[in-house]
Amino acid sequence: MRMQGKRLPVALLLGLCCGAAQAEFSLNGFGTLGVAEVHGDERRYGLSGEYVDELRTEPVSRAGLQGRYQFNDSFSATGQLLVRGERSRYDTDVEWAYLSYQATDSLELRAGRLRLPAFLLSESLDVGYTYPWIRPPAEVYSQMPISRYIGGDLLYNTAAGDYDMTFQLMLGQTDSDVFMGGAETEMQARDMWGASVTLQYDYGRVRLGHVAANIDVDTNFQAIAEMPPGSFVVGNARDDFGLVLEGLDGSFTSLGYSYERENWVSYGEVAVRKVDGLDFPDTRSAFLTLGYRVDNWLPHLTWGWSEVTDDAQVNGVSIKEGEQTSWTLGVRYDVQPGLAVKAEYQVIDADGPNGYSSLFETAGFPRNVDAEIVSFAVDFVF
Repeated sequence: MRMQGKRLPVALLLGLCCGAAQAEFSLNGFGTLGVAEVHGDERRYGLSGEYVDELRTEPVSRAGLQGRYQFNDSFSATGQLLVRGERSRYDTDVEWAYLSYQATDSLELRAGRLRLPAFLLSESLDVGYTYPWIRPPAEVYSQMPISRYIGGDLLYNTAAGDYDMTFQLMLGQTDSDVFMGGAETEMQARDMWGASVTLQYDYGRVRLGHVAANIDVDTNFQAIAEMPPGSFVVGNARDDFGLVLEGLDGSFTSLGYSYERENWVSYGEVAVRKVDGLDFPDTRSAFLTLGYRVDNWLPHLTWGWSEVTDDAQVNGVSIKEGEQTSWTLGVRYDVQPGLAVKAEYQVIDADGPNGYSSLFETAGFPRNVDAEIVSFAVDFVF
């Protein structure tokens, strides 16, 4: 079975099995059940510190239900309930809840809680069945910790010869609680806007996107709470151990593609994150995936990379020139339509003045890290 980038994600998100245009209400579901373990270091790994040195389900497991009610030819309502792991627990939340108005055949307007259009795979990020990996490459997909916002967008579709083009504009704001570097973090983004253009063709798509916002960050560094009060405080402290940054102008730009022709499968994306101020690093990141399908098997190889590009500082310690690289060897087997089994082996090298340049959590003075991650998962849709 092929994972056509043009058809399958759209079908999953708008009613995989039920054809919402013919029915008043449609319901579909998706999920990933799996385990993962990190070897080579006793620290947590990942944007939320999900990966630890024992087999755990939280890093890779999630499940969702999405319903859509079609009021008439123009108006519809969509909601998505998502359960996913974060550190040692599972959280349930409403990921999407929006109204849609189809103004013309080419123009759609949406308002409510929406997915932030930061990446090539943003719309189908939680639907693991739609891509070859167990999780998208972290070097790129960890650079934007915010996944959703409250606001609205417009989607305009047009044809350009043999290609379909989609223009998207969005406005909104968000308050999000996330983990960053082992710390519980409150992020507020105001005056948020974004734009993207996607070029769809027979064998895949190319997307260029940009998101910008005014950001406040409030972090409690629980991971280093054993240190004396004030020894790791930067910005305007409100807690004994905290990082408080207000009024940051931030932006995120990405360029990505997907390609599938005959037996060859390839994905790639580059991203640049810019945030003003010395206490929050600017980064560049990229990944490239190449796979070759043999019947129902898809072995694939992925290179991932990220680096700090400015002289950001935490408590006077520079994190300039820190970087992380990884290689991931994976295989996907399509058991039947709607069901796939995956396995991955990943080698990670974090190199730099300290671990703040990587996705490894640190305590005290960090150090360089080498580690391996082994993951297994089953993806399904219905």
